[in-house]
Order: sequence, then structure tokens, then C-alpha cells
Amino acid sequence: MKGLNNILYVSAIDDEGNLCFAFNEDKTQKKKYVCPNCGVPMTLKKSDKVGKYTKRPHFAHKVNEEHDCCPETVLHSAFKTELYRLLKERLEKQLPFEFEWKCQSCKDIHTGNLLKVVKNVYLEKDLGDCRPDILLTDTNDKPVFAVEVVVTHKPEEKTLHYYKDNKIWLYQIDLYSDEDLKNIENIANKPTNFDVCLRPKCVNCEKKLTRRTIYVNEEKCAICNKTINVTMGQDERKGLFPPDIFNEDEINFATEHNVHLQVFHLVDLNTLALFNVCPHCNNYVKDLYFDTKMPLIGKKDSYYCEYCEYLKNHPFDNQKCDKCGGNLTTRTINVYYKLCNKCNAPIKIAEGDYGIRPYQFTKEQIDYSIQNGANIQKIQSSIYEEPFYANVCPNCGDFGNDGNGGQLLTSKYFPHCKNCERYNEPRYNNPTEVCNVCGRKKVKRTLYIVETCCYQCKSPLKVAFIKEPNGDFSFRLNQWHKSKAESFGVVFQNNEDSPMVCPSCNASISRFHVTDYITCKEIWHDDSTFYCPTCYRQNKYKTSINH
Repeated sequence: MKGLNNILYVSAIDDEGNLCFAFNEDKTQKKKYVCPNCGVPMTLKKSDKVGKYTKRPHFAHKVNEEHDCCPETVLHSAFKTELYRLLKERLEKQLPFEFEWKCQSCKDIHTGNLLKVVKNVYLEKDLGDCRPDILLTDTNDKPVFAVEVVVTHKPEEKTLHYYKDNKIWLYQIDLYSDEDLKNIENIANKPTNFDVCLRPKCVNCEKKLTRRTIYVNEEKCAICNKTINVTMGQDERKGLFPPDIFNEDEINFATEHNVHLQVFHLVDLNTLALFNVCPHCNNYVKDLYFDTKMPLIGKKDSYYCEYCEYLKNHPFDNQKCDKCGGNLTTRTINVYYKLCNKCNAPIKIAEGDYGIRPYQFTKEQIDYSIQNGANIQKIQSSIYEEPFYANVCPNCGDFGNDGNGGQLLTSKYFPHCKNCERYNEPRYNNPTEVCNVCGRKKVKRTLYIVETCCYQCKSPLKVAFIKEPNGDFSFRLNQWHKSKAESFGVVFQNNEDSPMVCPSCNASISRFHVTDYITCKEIWHDDSTFYCPTCYRQNKYKTSINH
């Protein structure tokens, strides 16, 4: 067996019939001993000498005495006999036998009392198909636990099948050395194999629940260097997660432990997120990594069913469409409360998950949004060929509030079929003319100037951008574009990546923000700039093309 050390005979039966161990015996008492397995007389070998080549105390069969046993057999016999005596004594005194094991299923460390439902203990009771080393039975004398002590031979397959078929829990203890006899209780209360999982199950689907833990630790603020309490969650399957996906109980737990949480608008992602915030300098902690050396303030475990949680958030997934038979997915429509980006009036807007805008809604989803207070209207814009639906501020008519989140008021799940409910992005206006030189189609770069508000300070702001021939938008403005835009109040800076700034707070307006502004209120656009890419490339240093 793996890990077996050099095993000696360390147990014997003394002249009073008691099982004794060599490391506890006194050689001067001149007791008589016999082998507990074969009954042949034995001699105690115990010396006061210590050293590299000195054997530890043990027994040996007397010279010229024939015996039919080995040290492994005696170790097995002595351990199970002594464990049987220990369990029987605990049972008679109504004392527990606490043990712990690492679950093979959920990997948790479980604990229990081996004698909780046990009323009888048997040594090598014959069950017909097998004979466990120790058998524990309940009040009806029905077998509950089979204790198997393993030194060299594990239980046979037919024995394991018998235990499984008769719902008997196998409690296997592997021994590796005769030194294990010195710590029988400590060895026995950590079974090598005990396949029982105590993880709670879901009341709906009976699947085992998944554990997530909320931690509250002390940290140092990266800005002001003051000590603050911060929180982070850990899912046993998905790893660390931020406060943004805490449930209500977990948020309450964190705030009760003096954690400051605040909602921030992430401009890059056009979404709201909940972050740890320093109460001293109001800095938010976006990326948090716990320092294990810092004090742990609080810890909260909870369990949830991954299967039911998924169905709750995706109730229509894997269902079939009534029209085409294709697989449905789940679309969530959310109605938010927020302040208009332009006039600061309170409004309600509707958005779908993953940034889905009203022009991608079905009629049912638009009706749901309007019923819950969102002002969704059909907009005609010179940028697009056809009208499209958008959230419109009823106070100022601005329709640039999409993608900015807000306080969630209500949500509803809708089935969505990608085959039957295809949506098309609004198509851009892109008229063409023919080049007088080469006869090829000209393309158009259109300058747009829109009225919106700053993403940082929310002050009124005018932004200029170009619609390119391929329909994309950019900030590649020439001098004529800039001079025209400046006449409308657009403020420029000498930076190609972020050419414009907010006149109130000096925040840079980069190309990453342009998608937020293309649906804002248009105050001017130029639709007369056509040029031939071929002729322009051939004459780019002496072009006479307009603008």
C-alpha cells in the first residue's frame, strides 16, 4: 500500500488478556505476551538506547516458534480492536465521536458525530456477503456505518456494491505505520474515504447549492492612504466578484460593517456600477485585490442554486419559437429614472440588457416601456434614412439620453427569437454624385454639429464630428470643419485623439464618446461636401475639392 513504512509488531496480548502496546510496556515487569493474531508467545523488545540504528519498541515472536501472521495483519487487528473498544465506551457513556472529512463532491470540510444515530457497535459482524471490521447500527439494528480499517487490502468491489445497495455508509481508515496506534482517535476521526456531502440542496430542483462569500477587510486608500473598510465577494466556482453584483442582503452586510458603497456612471461602458468608496477622499476603488495581511473585519457565507438562478435571469432560453421553431433567448427591458443630460429634468428612459436601444425593441417591448413612464417617440434625423425610436425628454425634446443608465425602476423579461425578430441598425443617409474627371462615384464626408451636455460636469456642450463614407463617425476634421464648428461654439484643443474640450470643466472629448452624441439634438450639418477618393489621392497636394 502506498506510503507504508517499515511496520513492526507493536501490539500483543498480555497475561491478563488485555491488548497492550510496546511503547507503553515496562520491560522490568516481566509480563508474558502472546500474538493477538496467531496466539504464539512473544517477547518485548525495548531498549533505553536511542540512535540511528536503534529499533523502536516492539514485540517479536519467540525463536523457533512457528507463526502464521505478519506485522501488517497485527496492526490491522490491533487498530480495529482498540477503535471498537473506544466507540463502544463512547456509546455507553453517551459521548459523541466527532470527525471531519473533505467532501469528494463539493470539496468542503464537513464535520459530524459518528455516533449521533448509532445504538449498537459490532466487531466483525457477518452480513452474509461481507464482514465489516466494525459495524454501527441504529435503534432498529439497521446497519448505518461500516468501518473498514485498511493496511494493505482495500474493500473488494462486491463489498462496496453491497454497502451502496443497502445504503450503508463506508467509513474507511487507511493506516501507513505502526506509529498510528499511538493516535488511534486522531487517525480515526479523519477518515480517508467517507463519501457523504452535507451541502444543502435547492428546494426547487434538488441540485446542490453553490457557496458565495462576502468579505469585509481593512485596506489603505490609494489616494489619501487612510484606512478604510472595503468589501469583495468570492464565488467558489466563478472566483472574485465586485459589489456591483451583490444582492440586497450582501449590500446590507457590507454597510453594517462600515463599508461605503456608491453608484458610479462608467462612461466607457455606458452603465452604472456599485463601487467601494473612500469616505475621506471620495475615491472609488475600481479594481480590488485583498491583501491577506490586512485585518478581516467580517465574513458572510450564503448559498444559491446556479441552475435556478440562471432560469430566473434567462427564463426563455432554450425554449422554441412558435413561428419558426428556432431557439429563443431572453431579453430584459429595464426602465430607469434619471435626469436629462441637457435640461436636467427628471425623466424615465427604457433600455435593454447589453445596451439594447429602443430602435431595437419589439412593439410589445415599446408598449411595456411607455406604460411604465418612458417617453419613446419616433425620430426623423438627417443622419439616418428612416425614422427610428428613441427615448425623448418630454421637457426639452433631447434624445441623447440613451446608454447612461440611472436608478432602476422596473424590469421585465421577454422572449426573443433572433430569426423572427431581426432588427436593423438605422441606415445612414449617403447620397452620391459622379466625378467629372474619372466618372466614378463621389463619396461624401458630412460635418455634423450637435447640442448635448458634458459627460463629466453635465454642462451644455456642442460637439462636431464627421460622418465618413463608410458610415462610421470620426473626429478627422480639416481647417474648414473646425472654423465652421467654432462659429457654433465648439471648443478645440491641439490633440488629434481628443480634439475638443468642454468649455465649462475642460474635460476632453475623444472619439470614444462620439457614439453617445450622434443621436443628440442636431443644430447644423453640411451635406454638400462630395469628393472623389481616386482623384483626391492623385491630387492630394494640389486638390481644389471643396472644404
